[in-house]
Amino acid sequence: MRHTILSVFVTVFSLATVSLLAADASAVCGDGVIDPGECCDDGNTVSGDGCNGDCSCPNDHLKCYKVTDPLALKGIVDLNSPQFGLEAGCTIKKATKFCVPATKTVKSAHVGKTTIVPAPIGGRELSDDYICYSISCPKPVPPDTAVIDQFGVRTLSKFKAFELCGPARKCAPDPGQQSWSVAIEQNPMVTDCGNTTNIPVAAASDCTSATAASQALLATLLQTPNCLGGGCPAGFAITQLVSSCTEDPYIRPNGSPAIRWQMQWTWNCVCG
Repeated sequence: MRHTILSVFVTVFSLATVSLLAADASAVCGDGVIDPGECCDDGNTVSGDGCNGDCSCPNDHLKCYKVTDPLALKGIVDLNSPQFGLEAGCTIKKATKFCVPATKTVKSAHVGKTTIVPAPIGGRELSDDYICYSISCPKPVPPDTAVIDQFGVRTLSKFKAFELCGPARKCAPDPGQQSWSVAIEQNPMVTDCGNTTNIPVAAASDCTSATAASQALLATLLQTPNCLGGGCPAGFAITQLVSSCTEDPYIRPNGSPAIRWQMQWTWNCVCG
């Protein structure tokens, strides 16, 4: 007997009117001059040096949002950085911020009445989101350090560790409970799913063997391309896998009695 399992995915695209702004025809990326339509121009067309190869600005900033974290975390961590070395025995507590990569365009900058012309200093492209936790580290603290950024050179002092930011990612909306069902027969059979044919299905003699046969089949289908889509959307993992079994006597087309077992599997998807 052959079963056909169909998975249908629909993607909806929203169409919007796009307004294109034409850059100055004389603009040349890589000539060291920031022309109209360019965010930056460091004199080359190489990415990864603070200005992208097409003269667009990299996402080299982190834009941070204050958050309320339901996880009441408390712990002890050792921190080590190339600049300041080991800081051991730091306490870590619940998250206070969520940060995402961003670009920045300076419209104006002043110190008192003095206008600051931003320096062409950039960093590498960032791609990860970050969750920032409250931390407190024992002495000694890092020494005063001279730094330079877009707004000038100065010496930073009175260092005190107070946040630790680690990579994170946003979870898609919870897809809700997922389910799958199959009838397990007294005789071996094959099934199709997606573009894969003749997937073997073991026979059963009771609910115990039917559960084992359907679980093995489900594991195969979850790994079959264009079949069940892994059971959960990308970025989610299967959890709380539960089965139910119902004995289903029936009459075959030739008039002989038979039994099959209707198996129902349900599971949840957890971000992870």
